[in-house]
Amino acid sequence: MLFAAFYLLRKKLAKGQDSPLPSMELVIPVRNESLTILHNVKNRLCAIQAKMPLSCTLVDDGSVPAVQHMIGDCNCRLLRIESGESGSKKKALSAAIESSNADWIITSDADTRNSSTWPEELTLCMRPGIDFIAAPVFVSDAPHFIARFSQCESLCLWTVALGSQFMRTPLLCSGANLAFRRKAWLEIGGYASHAHFPSGDDVLLMHQLWQRNASAVNFCVSKDAACFTESAQDWNAWFGQRRRWISKTQHVQNPFKLILLLVVALWLYLPFFLACFSFQILAGFLALETVWIIFLARFYAVKLPRLAWFIFRFTYPLLLPLVFFARQGMWKAQGKS
Repeated sequence: MLFAAFYLLRKKLAKGQDSPLPSMELVIPVRNESLTILHNVKNRLCAIQAKMPLSCTLVDDGSVPAVQHMIGDCNCRLLRIESGESGSKKKALSAAIESSNADWIITSDADTRNSSTWPEELTLCMRPGIDFIAAPVFVSDAPHFIARFSQCESLCLWTVALGSQFMRTPLLCSGANLAFRRKAWLEIGGYASHAHFPSGDDVLLMHQLWQRNASAVNFCVSKDAACFTESAQDWNAWFGQRRRWISKTQHVQNPFKLILLLVVALWLYLPFFLACFSFQILAGFLALETVWIIFLARFYAVKLPRLAWFIFRFTYPLLLPLVFFARQGMWKAQGKS
């Protein structure tokens, strides 16, 4: 938490550098989306393009017949791919990236929402020597327990991401909100080295670019750069999604990163150990955590009931081991997974 706080403060004090605006292309894979989500995508793109010039590509696998109709009057390229390629998000992204001429690729999901100045915030981090930019993703507020539970989780994940980046060993990022230099992506062969893994278009790509040049990975901490996504609708989808997330860590071989992952795991279970020795130390630890989470939630305008945080803090470590017994969810197989 302290590392995360130091990194957040350092990044907020740093001033953006004035430089020519690079060419960018926003890539959004569309698969099994509802008409409501497609309508939101259209409104989102129109709001962004009203603020700044931004090319956009929707990658369509034919699973949603109304895509062309929904974006008819929106300045957006529609890229069709074969239905046989639809099961892999990496293939959908690769098709758009390879056919793009932009300097930078921004990836996002169809069901996210963000500020209309979101790409502008990312450009402030697109400096010489930077090849990869990760930005925050949080769960949108909704009146059901899974959403509140996932909100707490997203705040914890961003804490881990910030803290590990402060130590120059980034662990986490989300493909729903990241940007990378297209030239760098081509130089490492795109997703070829992990194309056979069902996930990892975000974390494994970041890890590969970090291995090549650690200083080329940057994080954008601006609150206007945050994206919000919907939570899983049921526990089966929730467990399947986490199983897919955890599977990415199996392919990270860097010893220091593995040690950091172990430290994160110990942090999750630390309250249970402290309860066996001293309730005073436990109370102090929980108070420190709570202050940080409340600050982070307010900074990024995440609505977080405090009761939900305390329930999450003691139930999440108990639920997490069950993820290993869950069936790994496929990307957009049925609804959100």
